[in-house]
Amino acid sequence: MSSDRKSEETTGKGTTTRRKTKRTRELIAENEKQRESLIKLHDDLQRDLEEQQAERKKLGEHETIGMVVRHKKFGRGTVSKEDGKYIEVTFDKLTKTFVLPGAIADGFLVPEDESLIEYYKRSAAIHDRIQKTELHLRSNGFATERINEQLEKLEGRA
Repeated sequence: MSSDRKSEETTGKGTTTRRKTKRTRELIAENEKQRESLIKLHDDLQRDLEEQQAERKKLGEHETIGMVVRHKKFGRGTVSKEDGKYIEVTFDKLTKTFVLPGAIADGFLVPEDESLIEYYKRSAAIHDRIQKTELHLRSNGFATERINEQLEKLEGRA
């Protein structure tokens, strides 16, 4: 929408046409510049997210059911169930739930096959980057909505 656009105001005697003030035009230009910047950032973040998801896919998945692990307090256990990001580990007399990949990457559980530790550390790092990027995308979306609302108000000003 052009910043030189005229707005109409209805009064009791008829319709008058007024130009936007210099300050309003400056605010509109500033907000449009911010919106363009936010749109570019959104595109960059979306591209980063797609790359991170491709990296996660390339890393692949590891079968956890049946994996033997050690825990400092509970001792030796076997992964008996996996439900999305959670696993259940059955120890001698109890079953505990842990979050993957963090439980292994952070050292709470140590797989009997220690070569898997590096896999889970890489998986956790990718997972963390994806979460941060998704959060940044949501924040960017809220900021874009606020700018759009401000622009609508400014465009409506006389």
